[in-house]
Amino acid sequence: MTETKQKVKKIKEESEETQIISSPIEKIDKLPKGEFMIGAREIAKAVKQGLVKKVFIASNCPSTLLEKISDANVIRFSGDQSELAARLGKSFPVAMAGLVKDNE
Repeated sequence: MTETKQKVKKIKEESEETQIISSPIEKIDKLPKGEFMIGAREIAKAVKQGLVKKVFIASNCPSTLLEKISDANVIRFSGDQSELAARLGKSFPVAMAGLVKDNE
């Protein structure tokens, strides 16, 4: 690949990343009460099935994970992955958590 093509590809990737991140996302400090699921693949499947109300993402959530949940109601948590994990009672970093809908 020529150098020019590489630069164009890099610029295109950066602009796509910016579009994903710069979309208007609500920001919160506290998580609501309820049942949460974790794991990008599981959350993406649940979003498609309509089982998740909202998806909470850590402030340092990788943009590649955001692409998987583009159809969801996304809310940015003010803390990083470690803080989100602590709020969920997990001992490992959590990039995103899905709030499961009630079975009413």
